[in-house]
Amino acid sequence: MIRIVRGMVRLVLWGAALPNPPLARKIARLIARLSRFTESYSVTQVNLTTCFPDEDLQWVRKLTRQSLEDMYFMFFEIAQLRHWDYERLMASVEVEGQVLLDEALSHKKGLLLLVPHFGNWELMCAYLGRNYALAALYDPPKVASLQALIV
Repeated sequence: MIRIVRGMVRLVLWGAALPNPPLARKIARLIARLSRFTESYSVTQVNLTTCFPDEDLQWVRKLTRQSLEDMYFMFFEIAQLRHWDYERLMASVEVEGQVLLDEALSHKKGLLLLVPHFGNWELMCAYLGRNYALAALYDPPKVASLQALIV
């Protein structure tokens, strides 16, 4: 059964890696609009209302849609990280702050980068690992069968 699930996950990730980023963004936007009556939408809206009690409902709804769009787009990004070669992946990314990074590293004292997890972390490791000496913390997944897929 685990092999079947792993195979299905691989197939879905392969399919999600097919669209280029602009098309993936449009698909994510459509899925976010269609998810208006899902638990994800409700939970996100409640969380945003709690965090921003002075904002009106229209503002909260807009931010809820944007949050869900970003979440769905992240799925496509993870698929691209898994299936695209390095050159294609880097061609889809705009690096900002390269000068600041190089300047900080020129002091030869090391540098600690803190980045959000899914999407950003994996992409940063791909970029930094190719261009700099890198050590990254990694905690194996709770579902052991996903270990090979992730690595």
